[in-house]
Amino acid sequence: MYISFELLIFISIGFSSAFSDCELNEKCVELYKCPHLYNKNSDWKAIKHRQCGFHRHHKYICCPEPGYILPICGKWEKCVELYKCPHLYNEKTDWKAIKHRQCGFHGNEKYICCPEPGYVLPTETICGKLGPTYRITGGKEAQPKEIPWMALILYRNTRTLKPEQKTLCAGSLINNRYVLTAAHCVNRAYLLKDSKVWAVRLGEHKRFSNSDYRQMNGKMSKRIPPHLDIHVEHIIKHKDFDKSGNMENDIALLRLQVPVRYTKEISPICLLGGHISSKPYISTTLEIAGWGRTEKNIPSAVLMKSSIKEVNEVWCPTYYQFSQESQICAGGEGGRDTCKGDSGGPLMGTMGKIYEGFVYLYGITSYGDNDCGQNGRAGVYTKTKFFHDWIKYHLEP
Repeated sequence: MYISFELLIFISIGFSSAFSDCELNEKCVELYKCPHLYNKNSDWKAIKHRQCGFHRHHKYICCPEPGYILPICGKWEKCVELYKCPHLYNEKTDWKAIKHRQCGFHGNEKYICCPEPGYVLPTETICGKLGPTYRITGGKEAQPKEIPWMALILYRNTRTLKPEQKTLCAGSLINNRYVLTAAHCVNRAYLLKDSKVWAVRLGEHKRFSNSDYRQMNGKMSKRIPPHLDIHVEHIIKHKDFDKSGNMENDIALLRLQVPVRYTKEISPICLLGGHISSKPYISTTLEIAGWGRTEKNIPSAVLMKSSIKEVNEVWCPTYYQFSQESQICAGGEGGRDTCKGDSGGPLMGTMGKIYEGFVYLYGITSYGDNDCGQNGRAGVYTKTKFFHDWIKYHLEP
């Protein structure tokens, strides 16, 4: 035996007069006459777009028939009964934290937009989407939404519980639940006194501002959606980090407290592996990005980017304790380099031609010369490919 119910699809309806038309299988009724959509526990903002009219002080909304599913889930999400999404909702979950994911109900059953489990890495149909102008020290300002996987790691003082204002590290969103960064970004020995990772900021462009604007044609400006801060639930640092003293195994995972929903401003970068289709074209130019120190020796207020190239692996072993197996030597030309504050951020490669291309995480910013941006002095990056199995092993639902 099964129960079938009709999928009701609606669109947002505005109105300029007292009343407007609703969709098929909907009726424009007073708010209190639609208890299955609005009650004392409901958030009016969530259904405000359904308002179809008013009469005196009474609001009217387009009320669907009882038992409905809304087509509001994004890519890599499915509208399912609550109990069928255990990696998102269980006895420890606060319903208010995921209420915005509700996509419908049937009888007493709530339906939510359920994301893929945290151990699933996205394919190139989702990850690494090239930004509007995709192709630091010696770099230029990135455009908003150009590098949507950039994560700014937030720290706070464990004694005062106040946020630290210094930009120490960045990271890369690799799926809806994890950010990949450098191990030294979460290691107490490398942090400010009494400092600890507590959250990551996604969708950021201009630091310390939640009202970013983009200049258009030198005159107009377009508002950028607010950034998103998500608490870190768990930190996984490579157990062999820095045992040899040469910053090997400089890699760590940050598990987010709740899954993030992908938008134009927030989406993951690709990790190469069996889940990714191989493309015939791989660019030899690499990209770096971050909010670290610039040539003026001060942290950048906006996200900066630059292009660099991998250099002969003989160079780095000459100046650093360098592992050719697990590290990458890149940069050191034309003043283009990562610097303090860029640690943990992405070294990005592109695969495929522009119309079908995607960005993948080639490396993680690790360390370099104290005097950033000097010609002939390359930086060292953790080779992501070498740690692919380690990453997969530590991903959980």
